[in-house]
Amino acid sequence: MPKINRNTLLGLVHKGAKALFDDDDLRRDWQKQRTGHRSCKQMTNEQLDSLVKELRRKGALRPPRRYGPKSTGRVIDKIRATWITMHQQGIVKDPAEAALDSWVERMTAKANGGKGIQTLEWLSREPRLQQHLLESLKKWQSEALKREGERQ
Repeated sequence: MPKINRNTLLGLVHKGAKALFDDDDLRRDWQKQRTGHRSCKQMTNEQLDSLVKELRRKGALRPPRRYGPKSTGRVIDKIRATWITMHQQGIVKDPAEAALDSWVERMTAKANGGKGIQTLEWLSREPRLQQHLLESLKKWQSEALKREGERQ
């Protein structure tokens, strides 16, 4: 992974924390719990980087494009793209991969003997389930957009 400059790290921490916290004091308390410093200026680049990684895990920051999964036209890539689009449309609250994985696990539990498939990537061996999940997601999206259109 290429080295990110300090100003970029500072900007990412502030941008991600702004998405998570309404209050500056809450943000500073969160930073102090994780790094021992309330102010980003006092942190090392490694501490800033760890905050950026945590903000990405929480979905407050998008993963860097060059390191994200590249679409290869697989059904699971279409599921991921639909999930992100639904977030942009306001249908899905949490765009994070972890939230998508939780949805996948809930949706596959019945078809998998009560124990859902824990991550989207693990669906690669289950083409029937992949297609079923994509269709379910598209149906959810369509119904949500239809309801939204009726409200207006």
